Amino acid sequence: MTRARSKAGVRVIGRSSAGALQSRGMDESAIARALGVGSLLTGSVQRPAGQARVNVSLVSATDGAVTWTEKYDRPLTNVVALQDQIARAVATRLLGALGGVRAAGPTSVETTDPEA
Repeated sequence: MTRARSKAGVRVIGRSSAGALQSRGMDESAIARALGVGSLLTGSVQRPAGQARVNVSLVSATDGAVTWTEKYDRPLTNVVALQDQIARAVATRLLGALGGVRAAGPTSVETTDPEA
């Protein structure tokens, strides 16, 4: 997802940087200040019975307010397509909030075979 957001013109700090600060016990707003970012992308993934349930949220670094949230429930048949869909949604939301150009629309998926 980082690559897709970066290509859309959004400055992205890698999860390892945020994770290192989180492991030191820093809360989300302190992590955001330390990294110099305006928003944090948070989320969780669950895998109930052949499904992927992904919850993602954009959190304002200044006040901790959730500015956008979405839940994705999909079969585990094509995790890559799900990842691409989430990355496009996040980039579109960020660029819209910044007054930027909307991210490109969905692209075609060549296969639905997770082994491919």
